[in-house]
Amino acid sequence: MDPALYSGRFQQISSKNVLVIDSDVVFGQAFKSALERVHFSVNLQQDADSALQLLHHHNYDLIILDSFWDPTSVEELVASIRNRCSAPIIVYATAGIGEIANKCRKAGAAAYLVKNSKDIPSLLVKIIALTSTQVEHRV
Repeated sequence: MDPALYSGRFQQISSKNVLVIDSDVVFGQAFKSALERVHFSVNLQQDADSALQLLHHHNYDLIILDSFWDPTSVEELVASIRNRCSAPIIVYATAGIGEIANKCRKAGAAAYLVKNSKDIPSLLVKIIALTSTQVEHRV
């Protein structure tokens, strides 16, 4: 299903200021566009260091990041983000949920989701469902 079809259904969603951290340029841009279509304000960063620097200067309601970061482990990145802000963190990955998901949750992630680059709408619906139950968090 095309995320553009969601626009009318999610008019009531208040715009959340979201930081997406994903080194995959193609997926990152497509995911950013899908989030923007349902009224999220999105800042896309393709490297962890730039994203961490942004957290010193900007407040985000939600942080979404990919699980693949070399040489830093995703749980170390989640812990670094958690030390800088209190916004919910959602980690997504192409691999199944397992030990890394547990480590991410222990480091401070609110959720760990499986991403399918060919099914962004399903990921989007999961994120909307998770964020609709979250209380707004600010630094």
